[in-house]
Amino acid sequence: MIIIYGQRYYGRVGGHGAEHLATRFAHVYFVPLFPTSSRWVSRQIGDQLYGFDVKLSARSVAAAYLRIWAPLVALGLGATLSIPGIAAAVALLALSAWSWTWFRIRGDRERRRAFLDQVAFGAACDPLRRTRADCEALRPGIEERFAEVSGGRTPDDVARFGAATPEQAAFAYALLRLVAATGRGHTARKARAASERILDDVTDGDAGALADGGPYRARNPVAARPGAELEAAAAAVVQARNEVLDDAIRATQPPQRSAWDNDPSNPAVKEEIARNKQQRAGTDRKLLIAAIIGAPLVVGYAIYDYMEERAAEARALTEIRTFADDICECASEACVDELFETRGDAIDRAERTARKDRDNEDEILEQAVRIGLCMKELPR
Repeated sequence: MIIIYGQRYYGRVGGHGAEHLATRFAHVYFVPLFPTSSRWVSRQIGDQLYGFDVKLSARSVAAAYLRIWAPLVALGLGATLSIPGIAAAVALLALSAWSWTWFRIRGDRERRRAFLDQVAFGAACDPLRRTRADCEALRPGIEERFAEVSGGRTPDDVARFGAATPEQAAFAYALLRLVAATGRGHTARKARAASERILDDVTDGDAGALADGGPYRARNPVAARPGAELEAAAAAVVQARNEVLDDAIRATQPPQRSAWDNDPSNPAVKEEIARNKQQRAGTDRKLLIAAIIGAPLVVGYAIYDYMEERAAEARALTEIRTFADDICECASEACVDELFETRGDAIDRAERTARKDRDNEDEILEQAVRIGLCMKELPR
């Protein structure tokens, strides 16, 4: 019986473009059993998932169970044909259907959040999903990038008064989000609330709907612009990231050969063919020499082994005959018992050796009969 088991990714949620979050499960026959880790997939090429590990996602785990286990359990409950069983089955199927709505992010606000993350981090993954170590490693780079676009402002200023560019909004949001992910208590809560205000400003297309005004409102804040500018900035970052990944993949693959590179009339191909023939000829000569030298050795060893085996069988027969002679010379049962005790094991081994040649069967039987007759003639 073949048991199919291993690890696979299930529970895809939060999809945005080519990106999504999934969880690796141990499975048996492709049915997920228990989760081992979650991963943000920034790009998928064939079966290969490119991205980074994140905190274990409860939503992704729930999605995997609801999409696969819930229909199976519902089938079993429905088979009971009882009202409670059918009601539970319907509820499970409804939850399973609901989990498929998590497949992609929904709502303009969350899409803009993904764009901000892409501009800042190159991936649409919220920093709150990332591990603390990853966030701490990202923070110095984000601080440096924000300093380049801040115009002397702080992330709190951007949250209070609005951003002048998509990049300023993205890096202020990213820095506040990293503080929320790595900080504690009031500091984390304050940074998270400020990041949400930036997100609200970016997603609101009406400048007049923003909170208290400030000196930066007249500077064409992002909130007064269409979201296309932010989306275009995010698309440019993702394209640059994918180009880097494509270059890295191409660097690990052998170069592609054109038709001319494989054409037998190509001088380089002719030279390669001639070189391969010469190498094969050299290899053939070495094999021939090895065969000429090795064949006699192999044949000689086989002959030696055969002769040695025949000699061992002959010695075994001689030992059996000698033992029979000694038994027949005994004048008492005590003598026979002593011979069997001291030489019985050796005679058993000699018999097994002699039986390797079936032609010795008659001789072995003859000596056994002779031993039996001699033992009957002993005095009682």
